[in-house]
Amino acid sequence: MVVFPNGFLSYLCGPVSAQQNAVGLLNMSWLNYHMVALQPDITMWRAQGGNVLYYSLYGDKIFPYLMCITHAHEAPLGDQLTDLAYTEKRAMNSLQTSVEWPYGNVVVLLHVMQSKYEKKYFLSNGLLNQTLHQQFRIVFFIYNCYVCFNGNKFIKCFDLGHHHL
Repeated sequence: MVVFPNGFLSYLCGPVSAQQNAVGLLNMSWLNYHMVALQPDITMWRAQGGNVLYYSLYGDKIFPYLMCITHAHEAPLGDQLTDLAYTEKRAMNSLQTSVEWPYGNVVVLLHVMQSKYEKKYFLSNGLLNQTLHQQFRIVFFIYNCYVCFNGNKFIKCFDLGHHHL
């Protein structure tokens, strides 16, 4: 799931098996490919030799550096981060926990995943349960509607007003 700074949920892939690791899920989602495709001007400038970067998503350190996926700065071997890189790393690490907020909100507000019955994400033949997959998409759409009308923790954390949504 991708969460924008205003708290909107913007990209959803899954559900997937708990046996799937985060990097495997990133590969299955084609997220990096989709992010590159959303930036054709940058692709064109780069093809013409321009030194421009793609807008990127910030994720956990477990993710590899890709064209549109990045994570916290790491100091080169035997060296230290620049002051700017260190400040950016601290700021982004403190904000990273905010990405977890929508999970809790969806569970509390919409009672998703609070069933006494086991949800079958995968059918007996190993295929994804499309009905459940569609239900998750609807729930996340409803959550975004809720955010439009009521705001969320992101509004307060990032000092955004409703007019910025």
